[in-house]
Amino acid sequence: MEQLSRDTLNKSSRIPLWIANAPRRRPLKWEIIPFIQIERRRKSPQRADMSPSKKRIIFLLIAAVIIIIATVVCSLVLTQFQTKKEKRTSRGYRSRASRCDGEGCSFAMQLTEESASEQICPSEDCVVAAARTIRWMDRNVDPCEDFYNFSCGSFLRLNTVPDGWDSFGSVDVSNEEIDLQIKSIVEQPIHVNDSDSLTDTKRVYNTCVNVSHIEDASSADLRRVLSSVGEWPFLHPDWRDCRPDLEWRMAKLNALGLDSLFTLDTEFTGKDGRLQAVLRFAPPLVRDICNKEVKNLTDALEIASEHRDILQSILELLDVSLTNETDEEFDDLFNFDYRFCNITQKCREITKNLPWNSTDRFTLFKLADTAPQINWIRWRNIVLSELRLNIQHDKLTIYADDIEECVEDINDLLLNTTSEVLANYLSYKFVFHHLGFLGKPFRQLLENHHHLMRHEAPLSMFSDRWIPRWQQCVIYVKQHMPMALLKEYRDTYHVEESDKEMANIVSRVKSEFRIILKDSRDILEPESIKSYRKIDEIDVEIAYSEKGDKFFGTFYDGLGRMSNLSFLSNGMKVMNTRMRKLIEGVAISKTIQDSEFVMQKLFSPFDLRVYNSFRENNIILTSGHLLSYMKPTLPKFKTMSTFGWTVGHELAHGFDLSALDETMNKNWTWWPSYVLRQARLKANCFLDYFQYPKRVDTKNILLNEDLCDSQGMYLAFEAYLTYLDKHGYEEDLPGLPLSNEKLFFISYAQQFCEVRKEDSSYTSSGRRKVNQVLQNFPAFSAVFGCHSNSPMNSHKCNAMWTL
Repeated sequence: MEQLSRDTLNKSSRIPLWIANAPRRRPLKWEIIPFIQIERRRKSPQRADMSPSKKRIIFLLIAAVIIIIATVVCSLVLTQFQTKKEKRTSRGYRSRASRCDGEGCSFAMQLTEESASEQICPSEDCVVAAARTIRWMDRNVDPCEDFYNFSCGSFLRLNTVPDGWDSFGSVDVSNEEIDLQIKSIVEQPIHVNDSDSLTDTKRVYNTCVNVSHIEDASSADLRRVLSSVGEWPFLHPDWRDCRPDLEWRMAKLNALGLDSLFTLDTEFTGKDGRLQAVLRFAPPLVRDICNKEVKNLTDALEIASEHRDILQSILELLDVSLTNETDEEFDDLFNFDYRFCNITQKCREITKNLPWNSTDRFTLFKLADTAPQINWIRWRNIVLSELRLNIQHDKLTIYADDIEECVEDINDLLLNTTSEVLANYLSYKFVFHHLGFLGKPFRQLLENHHHLMRHEAPLSMFSDRWIPRWQQCVIYVKQHMPMALLKEYRDTYHVEESDKEMANIVSRVKSEFRIILKDSRDILEPESIKSYRKIDEIDVEIAYSEKGDKFFGTFYDGLGRMSNLSFLSNGMKVMNTRMRKLIEGVAISKTIQDSEFVMQKLFSPFDLRVYNSFRENNIILTSGHLLSYMKPTLPKFKTMSTFGWTVGHELAHGFDLSALDETMNKNWTWWPSYVLRQARLKANCFLDYFQYPKRVDTKNILLNEDLCDSQGMYLAFEAYLTYLDKHGYEEDLPGLPLSNEKLFFISYAQQFCEVRKEDSSYTSSGRRKVNQVLQNFPAFSAVFGCHSNSPMNSHKCNAMWTL
């Protein structure tokens, strides 16, 4: 057979150039190969032309192959489209929201709502989450009219504010769940493998719930304990001034973390955030006893009448015979409180306008020279002795803040007050603080005067009418002995599984913020680079996650043997140990970077609050917070809308108005003035369209919170859309065939459900965090199809940091 050259073949054949120019190789077994061979034969001089019937067969074969290939390609594309769809961004939703108008945009909630997923999440966590979501929603409400009531309407209807509370919300529900988890730990029998700290904690809890012993022995317990902090003259008619002196009584209370005439506290101060011991005037016993309406002692005694009733009831319960002389002693006690309040209030008025000088602060040694009526060095030594601390003078500086200007007045007051009055005053403070540790008749006094409990004394125990006894006892050990519980809690509820999920969500939210700060038009390149690098440096961590068994097991060493019967005695030991830990932290120069002391000082490791410090590049959460919002078996829309929003909100605080304004002394870097100007322009939009209080400092705090709320929503939703782009739609919650995006917003809203005593649609923080944030977020309006003039589609202001 004559071989044709490649050029000849190209000129004379209808074969496409990409086939003609291809290198010779072994023919592939595709359907197109016979056609090429037939074409070559037809053009060869030795071959006759093909018949029309064969041509039709060949063309039919080609068409069939093309149809098959097209079908396969289309099916692949459609499958990919169903699982992934187009790339989602909130900007795309904004476009849809801006075009949304008329009948086609109105929303009608149906049980058969659309869902992109055909699978249901079968886990127990999903079933529980679905049940709660359905139970709290009110689907009779149009979400485009009031999304807060749509998401929380049934919660608002089914719950009431407990007696003695100002509000009750979803946060309280989460706290109750944590309390039940801790209850299951502390009610386990004491085991030989329990650490010493956990054993002591179980003993404290058991004495707390042992109400029968408390009822029988509380009066005797109180009398016995009072003798250890200084006898109460009201109980001893033969009391004489030779009894223990003022320094001793004050030190006994201060070593328990209680107020005497002064408050001994610790706080993080200075540029390095170092823990320091601070002495200040204690607040008066009676709130408002020296306010502007009180013109004289008669008015003051009238204000103190409620405390007078409580004091009289306590003495009657302790079998003290009340006489006319006792009434005069009552007057002397509250007269002292009135004069003490006037002096301390005057001092605060003077010092609040003085510049604060961290390098020349008034110390305890200076106070000892200027206020000799109290032997301050002796007081200090007794405090350290009570705390079982052997600290040299140069290792513990105690600063006396807001005292210097009133030293002479205090000296005169103490000089003209008898030891008996001072002893009665300090003993009553101690007893009032511990009413909740005693029997039912004493606790009833709290119930009858509950507003005094909230304002005058930071009581550790409450009325049984407000909180069940078991829960009061759990709250007590949770707040005062958390380190003993934390390891057992983490092990029992597998917190480490949630740790991994947390890291994943944090990474996604930070990634979205980095993109914004890197590409934002609001800041120039130097500030952009500095900002997104800062995001990389910030660690989001769980408090004490890296501490070992020894740390937790020995944390409360030094408590001494805990009583199996007296809750009052055990409570005093616990409070003393907490104070010892804090003063010890001062002596060894702990700083705000030491999370151990931050958590002890600022909040419990089971608190649902979040702590941030951008100078130290950390955001600290608790294990309780993590388990409340983070479960690996839940869909991402649940965790991203709650925990993801929290992370975004906290990160935004590193770039809010306070962080950008160098005069606030909170910024972690120097910012050019134009950055703050740009931010204030966006903030002014919020001030123009939303309601704020007139008081400047309150307004600024609320404005920053609003800005960070909106920024947190922007970041969390962007992160969730990015997740959907990569992984496709998630499983549905049982009984909730709604789109993932709708469930995202419902889940976000339900973390803020709350019932408040006052009907205030404007002041309710829950309603504000939901409706104000979402009505100003175009993606929400697009997801729910809210028409352009509906209340929940009124976008006015952008988040501070957007592309």
